[in-house]
Amino acid sequence: DESLILDLDKHQFLAPVLAQLVAGRRASDPLFDLPPGQLTKTLARCGSLLGLKPPPLPYQLRHSGPSIDFADQSRDLVSIKGRGRWRSDSSLRRARRGATPPRAPQMSARWPATLEAVW
Repeated sequence: DESLILDLDKHQFLAPVLAQLVAGRRASDPLFDLPPGQLTKTLARCGSLLGLKPPPLPYQLRHSGPSIDFADQSRDLVSIKGRGRWRSDSSLRRARRGATPPRAPQMSARWPATLEAVW
């Protein structure tokens, strides 16, 4: 059971896509019905296509969004902590560290040109 908050301009493109995905489904139906391990395999395949080494892992989906929100200052710290579903402030501190400008060039230097162009 997850919720996706689409309150920022940068997320608005997702609204029509998600509306199509939920069309004709009951509220109790899962949006994605993936067998265990399928998300990890899919991320690995996508990472390989983009030349990402090591490939992304599912937990990074949970942590990267809040880190990006911190970096672009699109949410306050309380909202970021809630978005990451973090109970302690230590995860919030990690998000802060991951989003600070000195690390941004390091991270983007590892991105292949394809991903950089999309980003």
